[in-house]
Amino acid sequence: MSHPDPSWPVSHPPTTPPPPPTTPPSPPGFGRGAKVVIGLLVVAILATLVVGAVVVATRGTGGDDRAAPKLAADEDRTVRPESLPAEAERLEVEGSSEGRYGRDMRAAIADVDAFWRRAYPGTFGERYRTVQGGLYAVTDRDRRVPCTESAADVEGNAFYCPSEDVVAWDADDLIPHMVETYGPLGLGLVIAHEWGHAVQSRAGESEQAPVLVLEQQADCYAGAWVADVRRGGDRRYFVVNDRTLDLALAGFLELRDTPGTTRADAGAHGTAFDRIRAFQEGVEGGPSTCGYTADDLAPRLVDLPFTDQADLDSGGNLDLQDAFDLTVADLEDFWTEAWSSVGGDGRFDAPEVKVFSTKDRPRCDRPVGLSKEVFYCADTNVLAVQEDGLVTELHARIGDYALGEVVGSGYSLAAMQQLGILDRDAASRTRTADCLAGVWSASVFSRNRESAQLQLSPGDLDEAVSALLSTAEHREGSGSGAERVAAYRDGFMDGADACLR
Repeated sequence: MSHPDPSWPVSHPPTTPPPPPTTPPSPPGFGRGAKVVIGLLVVAILATLVVGAVVVATRGTGGDDRAAPKLAADEDRTVRPESLPAEAERLEVEGSSEGRYGRDMRAAIADVDAFWRRAYPGTFGERYRTVQGGLYAVTDRDRRVPCTESAADVEGNAFYCPSEDVVAWDADDLIPHMVETYGPLGLGLVIAHEWGHAVQSRAGESEQAPVLVLEQQADCYAGAWVADVRRGGDRRYFVVNDRTLDLALAGFLELRDTPGTTRADAGAHGTAFDRIRAFQEGVEGGPSTCGYTADDLAPRLVDLPFTDQADLDSGGNLDLQDAFDLTVADLEDFWTEAWSSVGGDGRFDAPEVKVFSTKDRPRCDRPVGLSKEVFYCADTNVLAVQEDGLVTELHARIGDYALGEVVGSGYSLAAMQQLGILDRDAASRTRTADCLAGVWSASVFSRNRESAQLQLSPGDLDEAVSALLSTAEHREGSGSGAERVAAYRDGFMDGADACLR
């Protein structure tokens, strides 16, 4: 986020690409005079791109698992080894495909392929043909792989090559990283996405479509596969529940475009906000929902160029104190102006925002909210935020708009109290608060208030998504990260009616 600049044209892209920001230091706290400068960590480990006729998923050398929820092995099963299909055992794979990771990869390929055998005829009206050119598990010891100059070209990559009808992947680096960071289902999403490109090739969808459309469509196809796995229940190898899905979705933070990329860029693939939207559309509607065109996608994609050189130099991040103060001021301005339009009576009564330490926690008989570190007290109309707690940690680990999402959702609880809807069950209350935070974010994005205190910077919506996923475990019994992201998106795209109906 950044300070508002009325002279900045929304459609104007930056003239230079964003530089790689530095890793942020740990903050001492905020709210009592402390000022902390936090940089934006933007190191994309996975970024899909098109190189010639090869559709590639590339792993870099950095690390961006900051949104990944912690999934202890003893808390949830991530696979059902006893359900490994016979088709997976029979797969012919060139190279190393043994061991734990090889087993997960074989299971993913077999399951995705079986899904398309069932879904393709009904979606496209013709018989499905599986990948014919071969499957390649590549190690640094392997000889040349089709569509590449050498095995080194596959390092950190997974790709589908239309000219050879080949799927290949880095068995040494990429596959272990995906399984260890995002779980076996995260690996499944990589294969489902690449297989989506194979489906496009068979259906003739990839001949003229822009790269952005193809990537969004492949994300949508991956969502359709996940929904099918979830319906299959115990009969399937992969486990799809709230925790494993949230973990896998966090991988989209690594699949996103570099902040500052716009849809006009030739290699654009979409922000995490865009890509998770496409994925969730596939989950909700199946493969027939994924027949995107450039015109269809245009109103659903969010372009956020940097506002000026200073915004670019900062990576679009305000320091902690400024981010907090301006967020609170902008939320009060938004709700005051929007109050009558959301059905509020009289004038909006802005909550008092209290920053507290662990030694002076405000008394509250019925706290509602994220955690003991961010909560709303209806009896006193106070939004309480611990100075060295969740908000500070999210700002340092993710960025300034992670702070914005959490404070925005907390502030929404005050509006819900005055609208008489705070007593909803915990899951509904959480979704409504996140949805209303999305409505506020849309106002910040569109800059439709003369007295606005903020404007969005590239990467801000991805930071909000990251916050929603990474704090899902803080809200036990209050909905999954996937549900929260969907609610936030609904508010951003469709307005307050989507939250209050």
